Amino acid sequence: ILTAGHCLVGATGTVNSPQNITAGYGSNVSEQQTFQTATNVFLHPQYNPSRFENDIGIIQVPDIPLDGVKACALPVYRGWLYPGMPVRSIGWGMTNYTDYYSVSPELKEVVIKVGNPGPMQVPARFDNSNGPRICIENALVPDNGPCSGDSGSPLIAYDGNRPYFAGVMSNGGGAHGEATCAVTGGFAFYTHVLNYLNFIYTVTGRWL
Repeated sequence: ILTAGHCLVGATGTVNSPQNITAGYGSNVSEQQTFQTATNVFLHPQYNPSRFENDIGIIQVPDIPLDGVKACALPVYRGWLYPGMPVRSIGWGMTNYTDYYSVSPELKEVVIKVGNPGPMQVPARFDNSNGPRICIENALVPDNGPCSGDSGSPLIAYDGNRPYFAGVMSNGGGAHGEATCAVTGGFAFYTHVLNYLNFIYTVTGRWL
């Protein structure tokens, strides 16, 4: 299972033990999910927590039945990501940034848009969304976007009606880096999965 690297690191900066990590599947309602305890975790060797660089990791779990309904494995998106392109974010995160207890018990989804490079250069040293990170510009879809608790969740791109795995939620904030969610002038960044196929192959032995 691909996730954000920072999801695998504890408060002391060390990688969490696999037995402290569980993965749920089989339902869009958290209380109705089936859970598997991880058997191993792999953090990208060049993960930089201060800059959220190489913010990606892998959770190994016992076999999960991929029936395409309760669980599925999406192919990696290999197309060009252009400014204004609609993409879909899903996650269990907070629905109100000022209310810690607003973490959703039900899987949520929202359509957001790939950002323009210009507004993203200052807060995050960003060039474009076809490198290691994908940028979402909140101003393009106001009041919609990921929030705390959505870290590691997938960003889905489409070719026609077919979904593809494009990124994993990394970090975000306001125009000057302040901690907030989905405000105009702010941004969100996803680790671009296509740029990490070598890392995935090294861990899993599989080319995606």
